[in-house]
Amino acid sequence: MKLLHRNFLLLIFLALLTTSFSCKVEGIGSDKMDTMRENRWKWIKSAIFDYEVDESLNCFCVIAGKHHLVVVDDHVVSATNSQGEAVANPAQHFKTIDQLFKFIEESLKKNPARADITYDSTYGYPKSIYIDFDERMADEEMGYELSNFEKK
Repeated sequence: MKLLHRNFLLLIFLALLTTSFSCKVEGIGSDKMDTMRENRWKWIKSAIFDYEVDESLNCFCVIAGKHHLVVVDDHVVSATNSQGEAVANPAQHFKTIDQLFKFIEESLKKNPARADITYDSTYGYPKSIYIDFDERMADEEMGYELSNFEKK
């Protein structure tokens, strides 16, 4: 089942990749979009569906802070905060690595004022993301930090 799921994602990615070349993002996101696609491909090839990771969300939102996530079959199944307390409905509040790649892609297409993204050299997943859509506005920027990644 996991192999079928990964193959399906691979086909979707390849379809998106080929159509993306016809509508290249200009401005701040063009090189960053290429880098994101290279790392997304590395992540897809790694075929990791189950993992644990610490995800820090830096924003002006209710659920900000560091949380330990457990991801099974590419779904967030549990999250605990830094005090060890479980978070209700974790899939509504936290992003899987695949969802973070979608967030990066969608953000870059909007041509943000600033986009700082680093990737893991082994698996390609985003280790840190900072997007500021408009430097003139306060409190709309988003940041994610991933640490302590462990595949299962």
